Amino acid sequence: MVIKTVAGFMDAEGGSLLIGVTDTGQLSGIRADLKSLGRRQTTDGFAL
Repeated sequence: MVIKTVAGFMDAEGGSLLIGVTDTGQLSGIRADLKSLGRRQTTDGFAL
């Protein structure tokens, strides 16, 4: 999910990308995204 979002911003003309924040501005964290990383379910794996 994150990769699709980042790729979408790369094709756009600027803006801010906030990871771990809902559309309403609430903090949601990246726990759900970490689960999608397979063996690298850490913040280091997320950064890679």
